Amino acid sequence: MFSSFLFAGFLLGLAGLMMALHVRKWRWLRTLTLADKERDFFFRQFRRRMQSSAMIGAVGIAIVVGIWIVDPWLLAIYWGLVFLAVLWTLLLALADIVSNRTFFERMQDEQLAEGLALKKELKDELERLDRHHRNGDDK
Repeated sequence: MFSSFLFAGFLLGLAGLMMALHVRKWRWLRTLTLADKERDFFFRQFRRRMQSSAMIGAVGIAIVVGIWIVDPWLLAIYWGLVFLAVLWTLLLALADIVSNRTFFERMQDEQLAEGLALKKELKDELERLDRHHRNGDDK
């Protein structure tokens, strides 16, 4: 029983720490000048992470509450619901992973495209300057 309280306390502490860090990061992100799609992405990420952190805390509380349930059917239903909460938390984590990967791959592709366009512009300008230099025109 002591180990259950210890683990529940660990989960609650972890959830509180994670939520505090998420709020701190969101407040910092709100001070930045971001494009609308970036701000939307980071808000959805914040919301997902706050929800998963809260679910971890809720599971911690559920561990303590579950100790006092004695009816076998009620106990089975209760732990089934706790299991669903844990499953939901895992799904939120998976969604966060997929969302981050997709968003940052898209950003990388956009930056690569911008870099290639800039490279072409610079190459064209260099060729133009080289032609003018070979023709004796210094402009």
